[in-house]
Amino acid sequence: ARHIRLMQAGLSRARNAGLAAVRTSWLAYIDDDAVPAPDWAEKLVRNILLVPDAAAIGGSILPDWEAPLPSWWPRPLVAALTILDWHSAGFVGESNLPLHVEPYGANLAFHRETLEALGGFPECLGRQGDCLLSNEETYIVRRLGFAKRKVLFAPEIIVHHYIARE
Repeated sequence: ARHIRLMQAGLSRARNAGLAAVRTSWLAYIDDDAVPAPDWAEKLVRNILLVPDAAAIGGSILPDWEAPLPSWWPRPLVAALTILDWHSAGFVGESNLPLHVEPYGANLAFHRETLEALGGFPECLGRQGDCLLSNEETYIVRRLGFAKRKVLFAPEIIVHHYIARE
C-alpha cells in the first residue's frame, strides 16, 4: 500500500492522484465509508477475466445502517444514499439492466488506460469540503457508454456502505 497526501482536497482530485500513481491494468475505487466483502477482490478479478473488453466494472453497494431507514423515506430516493442493490448482472445501457442500475464510485473499477484516455475524473465535480457536487463517476460511465465501451454491473462484487442515522 502507498499513502498519497494531497495539499488540496477534492474527491476527483484524489481519484486522479490514484490513477496517476498506479501502473496496473485496472484500478478500483471504494468510498472511505465502505467496507469490501471478504471476497471482493477475488470476485472483481474474476469478472475482469470474464469480460476482458470491459472498460469499467461496478458492483453492489449494500447499506450498513446506523439506524433503520425511516418509513417516510421515498423509495425512489434510496439510490441517493449510495445504495445499489440489484441481483442480476448485465451491461449498463443494455436492456438486461434497468436504467437506475449504474455503478457508483463507492464500488467501481476501471481499465486504467481507458480512464487515462478520458482524462480521469473532472475535478470541477467531486465533493470538496462543504460542496457536495458529485456524480463525477456517472459522468465517466456515461462517456464510456457514448463511446460504446462496456460497463459491467456484477452484483456479486459487494461493498457495505455505512449510512449514518442523520
